Amino acid sequence: MDTELLKMRQKQLESELSSARDLLGEDAAVALRKYYSLYDDGIYRWFAGLYDAKTGAFYYSNSAKNTDGFLPDLESTRQTIDLVGAIGLMADYENSYYNFLTDEEKAKLASWIQGLQSEADGYFYHLQWGTNITLSRRGRDLIWANAILKSLGEQPYYDTPDGVKGSLTQTEAACCSEPDSTPAPTAKKRLPEHLSSREKWIEYIESFNWESNSYGAGNTLQAQYTQIKAAGEEYVETLMSWLYDHQNPENGLWEKNVSYKSVNGLMKIACLTNNLGYTPRYLKEALSSTLKIALTPDFTPGDEHVCSIYNVWVCMNIVLKSAPDSERDELRKMILDNAADLINVSYEKLSIFKKQDGGFSYFRNNSNEYSQGVRVAVAKTPESDVNATSIACSGARITMMQVLGLKNVRLFTPEDGRCFVEMLREQK
Repeated sequence: MDTELLKMRQKQLESELSSARDLLGEDAAVALRKYYSLYDDGIYRWFAGLYDAKTGAFYYSNSAKNTDGFLPDLESTRQTIDLVGAIGLMADYENSYYNFLTDEEKAKLASWIQGLQSEADGYFYHLQWGTNITLSRRGRDLIWANAILKSLGEQPYYDTPDGVKGSLTQTEAACCSEPDSTPAPTAKKRLPEHLSSREKWIEYIESFNWESNSYGAGNTLQAQYTQIKAAGEEYVETLMSWLYDHQNPENGLWEKNVSYKSVNGLMKIACLTNNLGYTPRYLKEALSSTLKIALTPDFTPGDEHVCSIYNVWVCMNIVLKSAPDSERDELRKMILDNAADLINVSYEKLSIFKKQDGGFSYFRNNSNEYSQGVRVAVAKTPESDVNATSIACSGARITMMQVLGLKNVRLFTPEDGRCFVEMLREQK
């Protein structure tokens, strides 16, 4: 570890955390400093090692990069791009990875993404996974591909199911096709069957196991939110009406019992409602349920994963943002009265996922072999993965700071960023 870089990093951290004591008190300020001790330069050195110079994309983990049959993927690439800007590594480029890329590099990355798109249905499919994938995997990759291409100033080749126009017009497509070929379906017709009528939509919503797996329901629906919006306001209103009718007024959840799983479900459903332009109800009850889990020092069996730390902070953040002015101060006080304990519990939980290769793993001992139903890493490998490290370094941390009323604290200095950029450039 570079001693001078470490000193620069610590000086920057102390400066940016200076307001915590005045806002939250001494105990919370001490807890924050301990929490930030989890982050070091091993994080960006590990990320740099996942870069694929051929495509401009990123792998999910070291085991994926070093094992035949695995390839870079859209989600890992989007998460890495967002992360390096959020933690201070792109300070020389206005905190944007896209500003760092040369025109040639932008074109290479865009071409890789465009090449994943199917002309038949407009979705994006990876060679290593094929087309027989879960709806949540397909929906998330659609969102990631559209977002990266937009940031690169590019378009997909073909119209997407959620309404993004492709660069190939019908005329251009016809020029490249056989005279008797069938034109590709319009975006509206490319939507899944359950979004073809209100009756099928309700049947689909009710097909989930809401009583004991609201997380699974929320996760699958959240991954399709752009498609739901593209289907039309009727489908949005139908879903929101159903969700409001089935939210438990006693705990603000969609399950009877307060548990890691049901609060994780709240997180997915709250994100979904926000993305559709709505807000969850029973905010005080939802916050009480969230705080109960956030302050629980131990994991329950099956819930020992890094998302259980992140999800509670997202729930708190959405509750505060959703609350009317007349209720927000009371809800914020419920959180701030427990600030030091919330930070300390999060630190203790997060620390068990720190790995020797520099990042964080999804499970205590290893990365997650699967992501949304597809294989992304070698099973049982004691390693970091992009999803978990993004959650640990950006998602959970930045959301926690927002909830506590603090600004985002950069983990790294501009000089760290230059080291990271040099590592990427060396792989060209």
